[in-house]
Amino acid sequence: MLGQFQESKTAFERVIVLSPSDPRAWYYIGNITAKTGSLQSAVKAYDRAIAIRPDYPEAKS
Repeated sequence: MLGQFQESKTAFERVIVLSPSDPRAWYYIGNITAKTGSLQSAVKAYDRAIAIRPDYPEAKS
């Protein structure tokens, strides 16, 4: 199962390289890192999503 998280994280990291201002990519990176135990990294990713789009509801919950 952890391999799937890593594959997903890698995919969203590619999205961020191509479109760094996509709040959804940062949000999903936050979800993945939270599920793998990197809570500080998750918070940073969620904060980035909110900084890009302050009204992004998923990142605020």
